[in-house]
Amino acid sequence: MKIFKIFLLSWILVGCSKGNEVPEDIVAKDKLVPLMLDIYLAEVKLSNLKIVRDTAVSIFETYEGYLFEKHNIDREQYMKSMTYYYDHTEELELIYEALLDTLTVRETKLKAIEDAKMAKRDSLKKRK
Repeated sequence: MKIFKIFLLSWILVGCSKGNEVPEDIVAKDKLVPLMLDIYLAEVKLSNLKIVRDTAVSIFETYEGYLFEKHNIDREQYMKSMTYYYDHTEELELIYEALLDTLTVRETKLKAIEDAKMAKRDSLKKRK
């Protein structure tokens, strides 16, 4: 998570805002965040697999195509939008804040589920 925060901070510090009007062909933040979340999670899952890099890249490219289709965004539109947001760091900061918030909520939910499972196992052990 530290690497992600450093990445976010670096983009914020490097860019400069150029205005508030977003061109029509740029993907809106609220539509971009779920796609970026899916891409980030796919990258994490693949990085945890013990497979050859070329295979991982091939799998990711295929899955990324599925994600673009799922979110009704094409690769060119995504790249153009990311370029726009990199040039408008205040907007990019909002995107990454939403991403971090979503990841934090997911992490909290997963932790609660794991805690509940562990409590149930412990209570079953005590009964025996």
